[in-house]
Amino acid sequence: MHTRSIKAPRDGWSTAIHTSMAEPWKNIHMEIQLPTDMGSVLQADRIATIRQDMASKDPDIVLKATEELREMLSVEKDPPVQEVVAAGMVPLLIEHLGVHNNPPLQFAAAWALTNITAGSSDQTRTVIDRGGLPVLMDLMNSKDDNILEQVVWTLGNIAGDSCELRDLVLESGGLQLLTPTLHPQKNSVLLQTAVWTLLNFCRGKPPPKRELIADAFPLLRDLMSVKQTKVLEDACWAVSCLMSAYIEFVTAAVEAGMVEKIVRLLSRKSVQTPALRIIATIALGEKQHIQALLQSDVLTPLSKMLSDRREARQIECCEILASILCGGHGQIQAVIRSGVMPRLVHLMKEAEFRVRREAALAIRNAACNGTVDQVSHLVVCGCIQPLVEATRDLDVKLVTLETLAAILHAGTRVQQTRSLATNPYTKVLDDAGGRQELEYCRVSADGLIQQLASRILDEFWPSTSGEGDPQTSN
Repeated sequence: MHTRSIKAPRDGWSTAIHTSMAEPWKNIHMEIQLPTDMGSVLQADRIATIRQDMASKDPDIVLKATEELREMLSVEKDPPVQEVVAAGMVPLLIEHLGVHNNPPLQFAAAWALTNITAGSSDQTRTVIDRGGLPVLMDLMNSKDDNILEQVVWTLGNIAGDSCELRDLVLESGGLQLLTPTLHPQKNSVLLQTAVWTLLNFCRGKPPPKRELIADAFPLLRDLMSVKQTKVLEDACWAVSCLMSAYIEFVTAAVEAGMVEKIVRLLSRKSVQTPALRIIATIALGEKQHIQALLQSDVLTPLSKMLSDRREARQIECCEILASILCGGHGQIQAVIRSGVMPRLVHLMKEAEFRVRREAALAIRNAACNGTVDQVSHLVVCGCIQPLVEATRDLDVKLVTLETLAAILHAGTRVQQTRSLATNPYTKVLDDAGGRQELEYCRVSADGLIQQLASRILDEFWPSTSGEGDPQTSN
C-alpha cells in the first residue's frame, strides 16, 4: 500500500500523517526500491520518459504515465518531488485534472498533486503559480468520491503550508466548496479527509479572518456527535482554534449547547487532549462561559484527571481550575464541593515542579478571591505547609507569598469574628517554618518579593519583625 505524507503545517501547527485509505486504485502497484546510485540514474531517466509520455496524444499512454508518476511520488522515503517539479510536470498534471471524460486520469493526477503539495513551500507554490488552484476548485464539484477526496486532500495540503496560502484557498471559496463533503453521513474516508482539511482552514497564527471562517462553526457543531475518532479529534482541534481566535465562538458554543458534549468527550481518551484545550479556552472566557462548564459537571472529570500520571495532563487540568477559581464565590464554592482542593494541595506537595507551580496558581486564585470560609477550607486541606516550602522556589515565590498574605488576612477576619486573642493562621504558619522563610524573602534580590515579605511580617508579626539576620537569598 502506498502512503502519502502530509505536510507538517508551519507556525507550530500539529503534524498530520495520512496513509492511503480504502480506495482500491491505491493498492495496485508497489514501489520497487532500486540500489541507491543506479536508482538515481534510472529514476532521472524514467522521469524524463514519463514526462514525454504524459504529453502524448494517446490517452492510454498518458494514463499509464500519470499512474506511474503517482506511484513514484507515493514512496514513503524521499519521493522525487523536486525532480518532478524541475522536469516541468506540474502543468501537465493540472491539465490532466481538467480531462472530465477520463476519471482515472483525473484521479491519478490529483493524487500526484497531493504529494507534490505535501512537499516544501516552494513545491506547493509551484502548483499555485501554474494555475492549479482554480482547476482544483472546479473539481470540488466532482461526483466521484475518489477524485473528490484527492482534491480535498490537496487543498488541505495547500492550506496547511502557510497562513498566506490558507487565506488564498478560503478567499477562493474553499470553505463553501468543502461544505457538502462535511455532512456526518458522508463517505467515512471522504469525511475524514474533509474534516482534516477544515482543520487546516481554521488553524495558524495569525488566524483566518472571521468573515472567511465563520461558516465553519455550525459545521463543526454538527460534527461533535460523530463516532469516528479521527473525525471527532480533528473537529475538536478546529473548534479549539476558532475559539482561541475569536471569543464570539465561545459564546456561540455555549448558546448552542455544545459545552455539555465537549465535557462528555473527556471520557474518551482518544479526544481528551483537544477537548481539554477547548475547555481551557472556555474557562478563560466570561463568567457565563465558566458557569456553562460547571453546569456541565466539568469538575468531575477534571478531578479524576488530576490523578493522571502524565505531567502535561495534570498541568492542563490545573490551568483550567485556576481559571475557574478566578471567578466569583459561587464558582470557588463549586470547586470546593467537588472535592478538588485536597487533590490540588497534594499535587503542590508531591508532583513535579511544573505541576506544583500550576497547582500553586490555582490555590492562589482561590485564596485571593474566596470568602473567609472558603480560605479556611484551604487551610483545613493542609495548604500552608506546601506553600511555605514553595517559597524556596524562585519561580513561584511571589505566587506563594500572595497566597499566604490572603490566608493571613482571612485569619484576621476569623480572629475578629470569633473574638480570638490572636490570628489563628499565624501559628499554623509559624509551625510550618513560614516566618523564617518570610525573613529570607525579606532580603531577596527581587524587589517585589522583598516588599511583599516585609509587608506580611510588619502586619502580622510586628513585635518580632526584623529579628534574626538571614543571608540574602534569591
